[in-house]
Amino acid sequence: MSTKKQQHQKIICIFPLDMPIHSGKYLKIDFIANKNRFIQFWHQSPPSFDAFKSEMLAYTELYLKHRPTQSMWLQQNFKLDLDETAQQWIEEKVNVPCKAAGNKQLAFVISQDILAHMKVIGAFEKIKSCITPHHFATQEGAEKWLDTFELPSKSEHQDMSITYLGTDENGLSELTIKTKSGEILEVIRLFDSLMEESKFVKSNIQKYLSLTEREREVLQLRSTGLQLSEVAEKLHISLFTGQTHWRKVKKKLGISTVVDAAKFVKAFG
Repeated sequence: MSTKKQQHQKIICIFPLDMPIHSGKYLKIDFIANKNRFIQFWHQSPPSFDAFKSEMLAYTELYLKHRPTQSMWLQQNFKLDLDETAQQWIEEKVNVPCKAAGNKQLAFVISQDILAHMKVIGAFEKIKSCITPHHFATQEGAEKWLDTFELPSKSEHQDMSITYLGTDENGLSELTIKTKSGEILEVIRLFDSLMEESKFVKSNIQKYLSLTEREREVLQLRSTGLQLSEVAEKLHISLFTGQTHWRKVKKKLGISTVVDAAKFVKAFG
């Protein structure tokens, strides 16, 4: 008795992805695509804050481009002493934009300079950072913790496989996607949706970052459909203050409705 083989069709997709993605004078960055994770390694400690800033700005730029959910810093060779002013700069120029771009888990493998690393730990608490890092003595411990977080479920596409083929002559990565012939249109729509969301983030991230912490809170609550009076009550502010914040949010983001607000919250969290 013969069995009919299930028909599959192949789609070739090209994405700008490379590993490692940065190799600076002091910092090396790898993007582990299947884990949606950045790994940073200081092959030597930057000698000054200016040198440190240059590497961190490169890191932030790449983070906004690739939008991984996880980041792990291997600090074994890092010895630069960062004061409170430096930590505040990191919060504004690195932590906030990276969190807005999708960072959910942040891990540090501690420096050999324990005192310097203790200052890093204390600084996150002192400046009330937007993200809470976890600190580990070994890379193995950090990876084990990060691996406990599941990537988005693929249960709806069990018969779809994605294979990384490498990079072409232009430095673009090629992926082969195999799926049931009857699901081709669904897969195309899925990638169209992901690309549209990516475009939205890239074109609006600066607008989102211009919001103050309070304005983001107002945006979040308004996106759920709450009236301004309810928003004001939840935030323990006057209705007038709530209205003022909402006007500023609409002006900065260029939006006019709660539906628009929900789109920003969905994209940036």
